[in-house]
Amino acid sequence: MMTKMKTKMRYIYIALLAVSIFYTKPTQAQYAEQQVFYKNLPQARYINPGIFPEYTGYFTFPVLSGYGLTATNSGFAFNDLFDANGLSPNNLLSTLKNKNYLNVGYVNDIIGFGFRVKKNAFSFNVSPKLDVNLGYNKSLFDFLINGNSSYIGKDISLDGFGFDVSSYLETGIGYSREVNEKLDVGGRIKLLLGAANINGDFDGIKLTTNEDDYSLTASSQFSVNAYGTFFADDSIANSLGNPSPVNTGNLGLGIDLGGTYKVSDELSVFASIVDLGYLKWADYGETLYNDGSSFSFDGVPYNELMGDDSGDSDYFENLLDSLVDEFELSRDQVSYRTQLKTKLYAGAEYKLNKYFDGQGMLFGRFYKGKLYPMYMLAGSFHLNRWLTTKITYAGVNGSYNNIGAGLVLHTGAFQLYAMMDNVSGLAAVDYARYM
Repeated sequence: MMTKMKTKMRYIYIALLAVSIFYTKPTQAQYAEQQVFYKNLPQARYINPGIFPEYTGYFTFPVLSGYGLTATNSGFAFNDLFDANGLSPNNLLSTLKNKNYLNVGYVNDIIGFGFRVKKNAFSFNVSPKLDVNLGYNKSLFDFLINGNSSYIGKDISLDGFGFDVSSYLETGIGYSREVNEKLDVGGRIKLLLGAANINGDFDGIKLTTNEDDYSLTASSQFSVNAYGTFFADDSIANSLGNPSPVNTGNLGLGIDLGGTYKVSDELSVFASIVDLGYLKWADYGETLYNDGSSFSFDGVPYNELMGDDSGDSDYFENLLDSLVDEFELSRDQVSYRTQLKTKLYAGAEYKLNKYFDGQGMLFGRFYKGKLYPMYMLAGSFHLNRWLTTKITYAGVNGSYNNIGAGLVLHTGAFQLYAMMDNVSGLAAVDYARYM
């Protein structure tokens, strides 16, 4: 009976954890990746600053300008929690890699404009961004689902478990040049102003199961840095005063570089690197850390688990107090840096005729020293200069059913566009790993 109860509790716990991870509310993200295929769209230069524009100039309207929202999870989709017999956390476990990655984000152009002067093109943008990153590993999920029986005498490491959430304002100045009839190059320098951040690295946490009595020993060495949260405590605010909504000490720098090369009249190739840079969090930063300690857990007495009044009614309260005492955390006021999550792009375009063309692209995003790749194929239809439509196909996160679409309308002085990299995900959100 006790074993069944523990099994049910583990299943409920892992189900709730999985739902909470996958349905993290995205408040900021990036543009659709297919955007780089639209050379006549100003925002395409955010992915490849080496695009030399076909238009003379542009201006984006506040509130009406471009919005971008993305969510991706390399580990699992919500449907992976189930198999033919119903709820199955072990089915979810089979989809995980040793290290997994979740990212959600949002971006909006408050101000944007650009213009072309002969063989030179200039652009300017002011865009608030939020970037949410979570890394997690398979062994932790295995422990939560199946317990520690398969880890007797072994360590369960949280290597790969960490997070980084940043909100900041980007002010970018872009420049591209038509070097000759074949080669276009460009770059963008971005001044960043940080608003809020919290990040942590838990690689130093390990759980060890004793071979003799199966007791569990936890050892830890980790740190969490934060700006603007103060870990739900007023200690920093009381000692330094509340930070202003805009702290000019939270400055950072980003660089984008790219180029396009025309191999022939039909074939062109491009490559770019985006978000090389950092953010500094000054004056009001705080760190919460543990330099290394351990705690042994021998299990819960049967009478306490079953609610037997003959036992010590304060058992769980005392256990919690012991945990707090053993893992006493230190706090300091600090300034620190975080790195932008660099992205790489490489692709090609082939023009069949003036109406149809095809594109392909490889893309990767770095997090905690690991590259998370994807690829995308696209087919386009152009009707004169006023309409461009695309159908895309992407392979990402081990999922190969990501069908996307895009539309750009040129209506005189106005340009309207909409695109989604995974339209099919709307019809089956529980299967989607990328939207």
